[in-house]
Amino acid sequence: MVSFIYKRILLAYLLLVDKFKTSSRSLTEKILPTLTPNQPILVRHEGRYFLFLNDWQPISVDFSNLKIAYSVSLEGNFEATTFIKKENYLELAIKEESQRIFIKITCSNQEIIIGERLLNLKGTVNFRDVGGFVTEDGKEVKWGKIFRSGHLYKLGKGEHSVFKSLDIEAIIDFRGAQMLKRFPDRVPNAKEVNLINLPIESKGLEMRKLGRKILKDDLEDFDATVILTKAYRDFIDSAEAETITIFRTLLESDGATLLHCSAGKDRTGFFIALILRVLGVSMAQVERDYLASNYFRKKENDNLLEKAKLFTDPERLYSLLNVELSFLRAAFDYIDEKYGSLDNYLTEILGISEEMQKQLKQQYLMN
Repeated sequence: MVSFIYKRILLAYLLLVDKFKTSSRSLTEKILPTLTPNQPILVRHEGRYFLFLNDWQPISVDFSNLKIAYSVSLEGNFEATTFIKKENYLELAIKEESQRIFIKITCSNQEIIIGERLLNLKGTVNFRDVGGFVTEDGKEVKWGKIFRSGHLYKLGKGEHSVFKSLDIEAIIDFRGAQMLKRFPDRVPNAKEVNLINLPIESKGLEMRKLGRKILKDDLEDFDATVILTKAYRDFIDSAEAETITIFRTLLESDGATLLHCSAGKDRTGFFIALILRVLGVSMAQVERDYLASNYFRKKENDNLLEKAKLFTDPERLYSLLNVELSFLRAAFDYIDEKYGSLDNYLTEILGISEEMQKQLKQQYLMN
């Protein structure tokens, strides 16, 4: 039998390798059609740009009246470009830019501007723009203003130009002091960015204790669903000051804001969901964005589950590595149960007044 000490060494080695390894993805792995089903999807892959029209209504089988232009800025001049029609997508005749780009699509007298949802940053995972979601009153969340991701410890020089082009003014990091010290964010313009640490941790998810239980294969009393449901409620009970800081940062920012934790799925997932609900995005769309972490983290999660086989039954860890709607719904149900409504929670507990919410919408929504 493999000794406990050997298991610890083996696990430490495997995790260390993962910390310095970056994952490459195929074109297919970068596309999540169900995230915005009525909106085209722009994907950058190996220096080329692809446009998946998805279920965008204005387009028909006739592409003769379809016009496409691009720009590196939403406020900049859009330059017309051509495309080649493939089986289920268009390949755009655009030379790769060192910055992120936006596409203007015009067809049948209708026009839409979209950005890259999943950013082309190999040194991190689950890095995506939260723009483009349509609110319940018909407005749209601005592209390029709110981003979400996992940790930025492996962000390399190859991603520096793209990262700089995002105009990120503030980075909100939810990780605790230990993770911050061991795996600090590595951003190219750290002196120009407001780095805000808001440590939000749950007692049920101490990774050292959990790691020892995995090594000993002592997970009989470990129920990830119960622990994570409690953790999401802790975000509400124990992070009032941190939540206020998040919204005040958004209000005070002229540029973009990035929210992240370690994996970019639970802490980041909940607070992005809260922001989108305040902006008026429907719960259905919020849930689609939340679940997208399972898709964009699949390669990393599969890799971790494969390693877990060396120590325990990986099925026990599935809910720990993935997000489940029951976690997010439990949190919002908890807000309703404890405070009567989301609006009461915002105004009476957090002090996010109706005027401040109106200002947030003016700042982060476009007609």
